[in-house]
Amino acid sequence: MTRRRSRRPMHERGEDIAGALAKAKRALLSQVPRSEPKKPVHDWWSANQARLAMSAHQQIAPTAPLVSTFQAVAAPRPGQRKVRPEQSMLRQWVDAAQDTMSSARAMFDEYETFVAWQGWALGGLRSEGGDPRSDDDWGFDDGVSSWLLHELVPTPSSLPDIGPLSPIDQDLIAAYALRLVGHERGVWLGEDQVPELGGHGSPDEGCLPEWASEACLADRFQGSEARMNLVPVAPDAAEAYIARHHSHLPVMNRRGLLFALGVRYGGRLVCVGAVNTPTGRWSQPERVVELTRVASDGTMRGSSSMLVSRVIDALPMVAPRRATTAPPLLVTYSLTSEEGATYRALRDKGLRPVRAVGGRAPAGARSRSDVSLARVAKVRWEAGAGAGDADADWSLV
Repeated sequence: MTRRRSRRPMHERGEDIAGALAKAKRALLSQVPRSEPKKPVHDWWSANQARLAMSAHQQIAPTAPLVSTFQAVAAPRPGQRKVRPEQSMLRQWVDAAQDTMSSARAMFDEYETFVAWQGWALGGLRSEGGDPRSDDDWGFDDGVSSWLLHELVPTPSSLPDIGPLSPIDQDLIAAYALRLVGHERGVWLGEDQVPELGGHGSPDEGCLPEWASEACLADRFQGSEARMNLVPVAPDAAEAYIARHHSHLPVMNRRGLLFALGVRYGGRLVCVGAVNTPTGRWSQPERVVELTRVASDGTMRGSSSMLVSRVIDALPMVAPRRATTAPPLLVTYSLTSEEGATYRALRDKGLRPVRAVGGRAPAGARSRSDVSLARVAKVRWEAGAGAGDADADWSLV
């Protein structure tokens, strides 16, 4: 007689609920006769997957936070629209940009750097056996390499799509890094344009933040290999990113977090969003999902709309989370002082302004805090099958 092996609980074996649900869906589809269409099964699964995930969560890991289940359920997967496999190679250019900028900052005030910069910028020094060469792609004026800048400010020896770099090319990179340091310190070296990054990058707006200058250099390194890509983001990473980049409310609500999503450009995050169970009072909260935070570093136009579009698509995966006949609803808010450009761009996705929400004193756990911006007037946006009608002529925005 063969002794049957006892199996440990799924969460102790390191398997996630999303994986188990995927196996169950495949098994269900395999039972459909070949002569019958599988679309009704797909439709049923799409309508019930969030409820099934919640049921499995309550049975398998009832004390675990909801994000431990729904992060995997709603995560973007390779092959889906705007989702590509991670390219680990691109991370090295982010690291290289940080290393190059660190070296440029350390050498910026040194006398030999000043001499090398003057030689490069004025074309007064020639390299042995080398002719003057310009590189319009880097946005510099014609200059003669001194072969000194890249020795003072170490740079990568090759770049994607380009291959090995000559000393002259490396001097161009080193010069760009030094100019970025100048922008950080308000010392404007030349008239070259640095991208506008969330209100930074010009003398009128103040000095360029260090993270922004590193982003500029990383983007140049990655070249055409870089693309915006939807990715799941761990709660700790999302919380840190929102604390750094959210303009009005840099505190992420960890309580009730369902999933966090990001947009990665090459090897760096450019936008992060957090999706929670509803924070307000709803008669059927299990059908409501709230997009509580969207934070962007301002370097990639369209990244916020790309992220919110995916959140709308993921609505059936996370709500309703219990048996209910009410249609699912996504809700989010913008301040009346904001243009709401990100949300406006998603009108075709069904996102619309529904009503104005007046400011009021914070209640409950936030009664002594203004962190929630409860006193600020807002516009409520809704999407999904349960969304209300847009206000007439979109006059709220």
